[in-house]
Amino acid sequence: MSLQNHHSLVRWMSSNRGYLHPNIELAFDVEKGFHARVIAGRSVKAGSCVARCSTTTSLSVLNALHTPPFSCRGTRFPSAFLRYQDIAIVQCFFLMEQWILQESSWWAPYLSTLPKPDDIEALCFTDQEEDLASLKGTNLENAIKKQLDLWRDQYSKGMEQLRKLEWPNAMNGKYTWALFRWASTMFGSRSFTSQVLSNTLPADKARPMGHLDPDHEVLSNLFEDGFAVLLPLLDLLNYRPFSKVEWQAGLNEIGLQVLESFDGGQEVCNNYGPRDNEALMLGYGFAVSANPFDHYSVGFKVPPGSPLEEARRWRATQSLKAKKKGKADERYRYYIFNSEHPRAKAGHCLETSIFSQDLFESISILSANIRELQSDRFRATGTILEWDIRGMTDRRQCRNLLHTLCQLRLECTNRLELLRMNMSRSGNGSKPTMSQKQQYAEIYSNSQLVILETAALLCRYCILRAQTASKEDTLIISSAAAAERIPHTSPAVTNVQHLVHSMRSAIGFRTLFSFSVAVDLLPETLALKVRNAAEAVIKALERKAQASFSQPLAVYNQLPEKIKFSFLLAALRKAYTDRSDMLPKPFKAWIRDLQSWYAFDDPFWNGPTEDFVPTLELWMEATDRLVPETCDPIMNDVWSDPQMICWAWNVQEEEGLFSDTAVSDSNGNGAVCQPATYLLCIPGEHLSNRSLD
Repeated sequence: MSLQNHHSLVRWMSSNRGYLHPNIELAFDVEKGFHARVIAGRSVKAGSCVARCSTTTSLSVLNALHTPPFSCRGTRFPSAFLRYQDIAIVQCFFLMEQWILQESSWWAPYLSTLPKPDDIEALCFTDQEEDLASLKGTNLENAIKKQLDLWRDQYSKGMEQLRKLEWPNAMNGKYTWALFRWASTMFGSRSFTSQVLSNTLPADKARPMGHLDPDHEVLSNLFEDGFAVLLPLLDLLNYRPFSKVEWQAGLNEIGLQVLESFDGGQEVCNNYGPRDNEALMLGYGFAVSANPFDHYSVGFKVPPGSPLEEARRWRATQSLKAKKKGKADERYRYYIFNSEHPRAKAGHCLETSIFSQDLFESISILSANIRELQSDRFRATGTILEWDIRGMTDRRQCRNLLHTLCQLRLECTNRLELLRMNMSRSGNGSKPTMSQKQQYAEIYSNSQLVILETAALLCRYCILRAQTASKEDTLIISSAAAAERIPHTSPAVTNVQHLVHSMRSAIGFRTLFSFSVAVDLLPETLALKVRNAAEAVIKALERKAQASFSQPLAVYNQLPEKIKFSFLLAALRKAYTDRSDMLPKPFKAWIRDLQSWYAFDDPFWNGPTEDFVPTLELWMEATDRLVPETCDPIMNDVWSDPQMICWAWNVQEEEGLFSDTAVSDSNGNGAVCQPATYLLCIPGEHLSNRSLD
């Protein structure tokens, strides 16, 4: 492809105080497009300025506003249009006008190097079915629709006012939707932030010291909100994460300095800062393989009337206070990060590492039980979980942390299944030839897939690990991957292995128990009594359920497992009161916790809930018929005590959680995927009971 226009641009820039390093040349190839590279046989030293743009050749809303020294170059829109319309609308119509002017425009040498309006559809994604098909199930599908809807709205608003003001090109049909989309794309894909103009005269007028200037308020709002700036020549450098560059913002010019050396033939790249692939695709039209800044955005709605809504109101109150101090940030960020993302590496612990704080906290609040919602911490901060300097939480929060992971795993798995299905339908990766757009779509979709696979696998690993005594991480990860249908060759497996080996876990081994595993830890005689009594009551209830509902008892919200755990809790409470020395250490510490969390003599906990009354009545009938061979008289008295049974039932309802991952034996060897297993969290002694006050 001809470089004639680009060479003309360099000459024009040089005549207007611009600059391109003499050892750098512009080049073109199919893969990189137009780019800058070091001339063969030459080099560029670290600390060199590789390119410079004068403020006279930059293009932004400041030119449209004719704010000295940024000239409008003869394009003076009506003042009513400039005052009324949004910045994005003004700058796009200004760029459209320059394109229509062609050679008459001051920026003609620059405009000749830009993609033409007719090329945009081939370069950028649209809301056409063919484009969206390759992005179904990803964040970008809706993001593209929203962006185009926004642009259409902006175009309509601008056109409506300019027609009323009888602006020529709005009346004669030259301001087309296609041209507006082109202008919006140029500002989205090639612009830099207004920070590059931070040392110019308008920026000075925007600062407090310029409060006497008549343009102070307008400029102050402009620079506070930020705006896009096109910098000819500088926008030719491609993006590369972690490129070591530094901006040189001066009064009359903006330069780019490299902080590393380059040899002949090497491409010189810019660094736009930490950009995920969604932002790169949406703004620039390309994606980066193995992008460390990539993330998956989670759509999240706060359920009306929920504790989370209460927490949001509390945070809003705090934000109002902070706003007065200039520190408010009311945005919520619901992300799942790439495992190499800087945020992941700075996480509290393994369990939270790849989830944004807002996402994890929100799910933890929605997963909280009564005890957790009544904690001093929730009342004081609107959050449930707290971490010490080691990334550890305390015993009281262990259940919530595990329940949060269970919910996150379900969310990730649901999204993962949808994405897999859509990628399969669109033939992602199976086409013999793909356009550049399709190649970028594949890079982006695969990145989203790996992020979701990593998140689902990490959650399942943590849930499985909490049920095992084995410390064979490789075996646990392999079992978790099999349950998630993730191939062992998937990058997600490597990602989780790396996270497991580099980050501390906040949850100990053997903290999550199924009934069969928990009861095996009891003394043999007590375990037998618990099993027999539970089975007798369950059989009696099953007969009643079949007669009344014509369905197995297990259909009704894991009732058999809950009954078993209730018998276990009642037995543990009795044993703790009479002979605590006979209990294993984890149970002894746990019952002590339960006694402080759910007082034995508190009517709230030892009374039946409305939903439990029918079950309790059947329960009492069944325990009355228990024979001595099934349960000894002492334990029978315990299990036929309505207050004891209600306390045990209420506690397991609070402390239990559902998971479809369970260990296959009491030693935690292997995992099985099964419908909603009911588990109890019994925190290990390594977790302290620190004060949260």
